Amino acid sequence: MAPKKKHLDYLLHCTNEPNVSIPSMANLLIERTQNPNWTVVYKALITIHNIMCYGNERFSQYLASCNTTFNLTAFVDKSGGAGGYDMSTHVRRYAKYIGEKINTYRMCAFDFCK
Repeated sequence: MAPKKKHLDYLLHCTNEPNVSIPSMANLLIERTQNPNWTVVYKALITIHNIMCYGNERFSQYLASCNTTFNLTAFVDKSGGAGGYDMSTHVRRYAKYIGEKINTYRMCAFDFCK
C-alpha cells in the first residue's frame, strides 16, 4: 500500500515552509531506504519521488547537491513476508529510476517531468 495521501500532503506542505530543514527531511527519507523491509523502502522511494515532483524545488536541489545515490542494486527482502523477495526487483528498479532522475537534475538543473 502506498503512503497515505494526508501524510504526503503534509510533507509537501512542509517543503514550502521557511523553518523546515529540507536537508533533515531528505536525510530521514534517505535513511528509510536502507531498511531491510521492502515495504518501508518502497514507501520512502514513493515519498521522495512525490516530493521531487510536487514539492518545493529546494528538495530536488538538495538531493542533487549532496551527490545522493540510491545504491540498492543488492537489495533483497529476506524477511520471508508476503511477496518480499518478488518485490525486491521492483524496489531496485524504482530506486534506479529515482537515482537517474536526481542525476539528470544534477546535470541540467531542471526537472523535465515537472
